[in-house]
Amino acid sequence: MLFDPAASLLAAQPHGGDVRVVTGEHLVGQLCRDPATFADATTLVAPHAPGAPPLDARARALLSLVWPTSPAQARLIWGARLRPLLGTATGEDLLDRLDDLVPSLVAEVVGIPAPVLRRVEARSAFTARACPDQVTRAAAPLALLHTAVAKVVRDRAARSAAPLRPDHQETVLDEALFWRSVGRDEVSLDEVAALVSALTAAAWDATRAVLPRLLGAMTAPTADGATVPTATAASHVTVPTATGPAAATAATAPPAVPTASGAAVPTATGPAAVPTAPTTNGGPAPTASGVAAPAGSARATADRPAWAGLASGAAERAALVDAAIRGGSPTVGWLRVTTAAATIDGATVPAGTRCLWLVDAADPADRRTGAALRTLRWLSPGAPDGAGATFARLVGDTVLTATAATRPRRPRPYLPDTATA
Repeated sequence: MLFDPAASLLAAQPHGGDVRVVTGEHLVGQLCRDPATFADATTLVAPHAPGAPPLDARARALLSLVWPTSPAQARLIWGARLRPLLGTATGEDLLDRLDDLVPSLVAEVVGIPAPVLRRVEARSAFTARACPDQVTRAAAPLALLHTAVAKVVRDRAARSAAPLRPDHQETVLDEALFWRSVGRDEVSLDEVAALVSALTAAAWDATRAVLPRLLGAMTAPTADGATVPTATAASHVTVPTATGPAAATAATAPPAVPTASGAAVPTATGPAAVPTAPTTNGGPAPTASGVAAPAGSARATADRPAWAGLASGAAERAALVDAAIRGGSPTVGWLRVTTAAATIDGATVPAGTRCLWLVDAADPADRRTGAALRTLRWLSPGAPDGAGATFARLVGDTVLTATAATRPRRPRPYLPDTATA
């Protein structure tokens, strides 16, 4: 993840490197309420950037006004705006232009211009290479994003009194500045910049992580002509099925997760599973493409991908996207640096100590976590029920709907109907 310093550090050094690792809901929940002592690690790279977002009641109130709380609400607010950005591209096309697509999607909703996001991404690799150690290297991309977003927020606020163009669609940034201007939440401009930057990072990283998993399942090889016996009464009849790479993938794929509708979805790392339904009395068996042949028939559809049946309804699409979202790390974390001597779990650490906070990615079921940590987790790109995941779910559903509608149909091979043969 580009804008997740903790994930970047753990990817480079699985044990956290030369930092103090702090784990546990209670301990991390206590420390995150003291942002003056535990500063965001981005301050090591950009001391004047907004840094970590505020986590108090004012921030939570503003977030509730500018960001949807459910996928259904996100679809209602943003769905029609994202669909045109996909055009008529197939899953393969979207996978090829993913680097260009994600900034456009995030910019359309959050309001930070796509060229600004692309410049931040381009500069991140160069800046990270110039950083002296792993901690600053991991924090550099988010520090650049903080700086760029703060500039956009100040520029937008300076001209917010000017009337908007008739074709302008309000973004998260517009909403945040509006509520700040009426004084409802008494949030400073720097705090607005920090919150918008955190939402931008969460939406970017969550979408950038989920789409390859989703598109990878969608673009998996399809059937190419081998034969296996069917489960119909005429058991000697054969139909095309997957061979080669597709068969190897299917043989090693993790088990599928059943949904309420009877379809099956893949686990985090596997390709999409073939939708199945129990057969009775020698009824139709699903073919390799996931489409059941009519009773007494061995007709096959070798051109349809295994995920095609999953995209037929909202529940099936949601299940497939959810599997992709929950395929990430089971933990989320944050990099902090102490600005003064501090006590951590009974031990005193000096100023300048780098700390890596780690907690479970999902909110505990008992909801005993403090409000500050819940907000911090919700803003994390890796949280399966956080702000970034809400955006990624919408993007994933939109991609599945669009590619299912635009996928070219090739002539389907048919075998003789066994009922009349």
